[in-house]
Amino acid sequence: PTAAGFFMLIPAHVGRAACALWEGNYEEAVRIGEAGVELAETSGYKPWTIHRLLPIVAESHIMLRNLDEAAAVGAKIRSESERLGHALGLAWASACDALLLWLRGDSQRGAIQLREATEALEAIPMVPYAARVRRQLAGRLAETGDRGAALQELRKVYDIFSRLGAEGELRKTREMFREVEARPPRRTAGAGVDGLTGREVEISRLVAEGMSNKAIGRTLGISHRTVSTHLSNVFKKVEVGSRAELADLARDRRL
Repeated sequence: PTAAGFFMLIPAHVGRAACALWEGNYEEAVRIGEAGVELAETSGYKPWTIHRLLPIVAESHIMLRNLDEAAAVGAKIRSESERLGHALGLAWASACDALLLWLRGDSQRGAIQLREATEALEAIPMVPYAARVRRQLAGRLAETGDRGAALQELRKVYDIFSRLGAEGELRKTREMFREVEARPPRRTAGAGVDGLTGREVEISRLVAEGMSNKAIGRTLGISHRTVSTHLSNVFKKVEVGSRAELADLARDRRL
């Protein structure tokens, strides 16, 4: 490819690898990320590898528990970042090192280094990425028994992703609240709740009681497909993305 072609191909690899990582397709993220790294190194666009490609590959290896591979990628990120004076790359390398410490059994040192990596990312500023690392920090704090500190970090993460409107990341953050046996922060539903019909309120209450669509249908004398249609409308009105979120909202607002 020409220089212009490389400049288009490399960001495309970043986007595809990031999408695969977010979807949990870690082997595909590694494959695409490594192909992008090869393109970037061939074309001389090394900062692209440090900025996102190598961190995606490292995180994917961590999720696959390929610890030696992740460590090698992390070392490469650090080496290239030190050579280029790349602050973001150094922050990514620190986050990688911290997660490897945790996975190798040192939760306390892992938590300390995760906090340092989070602060480094925030200082750049790379706020969404910092929030994802902070969520990892919350998990490590919970593991060490410091539930209060874990919840404090999770609330910060929730606030950031709420302001960004990052629904997928909010969903993951709410799941972590439940893992530490805590209620997620109350969602701001605005006028959405007030716009629910009587039937939609009934169904929302039954969802909060843990009933399935079929059970709700039997209780109300309607088909489970009708229940599903009502729930789809409810989700749109109150701006939630799952039954668990709707259940939390129904309890918070005493529907």
